Amino acid sequence: MERVGLKWLKQEVSKGVLQFVKADKGGSLCIVERQVMKELELKKLRDTKQFECLGEKDPIPDVSNNLLDLWRHGESCGFVTRDTSYSVVGLCESGRPSTLSVFKPGIPYFYGLLKIHKVDPEDLHPGSDIPLRLVNDLSQSPTARSDKFINWKYLQPLQKDFCGDLVRDSTEALNWLEEVSGLRLPDISGFSWDFSSLYDNLTPELVKEALLFAISEQRSDWGEEFVSWVLDLVGLSLSSCFGRHWRYWFQNKSGIATGGSLSVSLANIAVNYALRCAIFDSDNASPHLLGLKRFVDDLAGLWVGSKEEFVEWANCSSFPGNNFN
Repeated sequence: MERVGLKWLKQEVSKGVLQFVKADKGGSLCIVERQVMKELELKKLRDTKQFECLGEKDPIPDVSNNLLDLWRHGESCGFVTRDTSYSVVGLCESGRPSTLSVFKPGIPYFYGLLKIHKVDPEDLHPGSDIPLRLVNDLSQSPTARSDKFINWKYLQPLQKDFCGDLVRDSTEALNWLEEVSGLRLPDISGFSWDFSSLYDNLTPELVKEALLFAISEQRSDWGEEFVSWVLDLVGLSLSSCFGRHWRYWFQNKSGIATGGSLSVSLANIAVNYALRCAIFDSDNASPHLLGLKRFVDDLAGLWVGSKEEFVEWANCSSFPGNNFN
């Protein structure tokens, strides 16, 4: 019976009736009707507050031309070498783009991940209403190769120097807790802090403001023209978060894409900047806060004081997109 069922499943997938869909968390695989997934994804894309429909015209050529113009400028100013310009974006010595297929962008697209962790197990059945997280796959976007270089060369090192609250994994977090526990302070309480829909709530304006602040603090040796060039490349990437869904192209109107090479570094820098503004460098800075550690949008902290003092401080520290526990 298992062989019969597996054969039937393969046939339905090959006919385009069913498809495998990853769960947003936990690594589970879901079997879903392709038409159902299409409708769920379109429901998200038709949210005019979040997305704009660009129609059927391909926006890739215009972005590619703007990107090459920025790289020509960067090379002429000595920000990157001739070899780097060619190896990253295929800019030839003549100033024209290479015709090799490796430099040609693919088609960025949207796909959904099912949030089955948001649904009670007994409610997981055919026809149930399951929330969806929409991902913009930008791995083949016109700025993808440039983004990977900018992230590796500039943004990741900047993030490491600027974001002192980051931990790479659970081992680093446990080491921090062990150091703190050695202080043997009374009345230590732990708390967690979750940013709701982080990438949707990070506006490009906030990201650019945070990036400029991080550069001014950590990269005083970067010249004004070079900083402007980096910001222009980041800005082009943020404004090019579009993808095709079936026949039509859609673009993010707010937030930053979750599928871009720059997304994690920019999010980390922006969140650290927001925390500084809301907590550490504000009138609400508290001596009771023993410390904070963060993995992107999951944050944990330690508090030395009463619960009442913490609640008062937490309420004053709130800003859009956060949830204390």
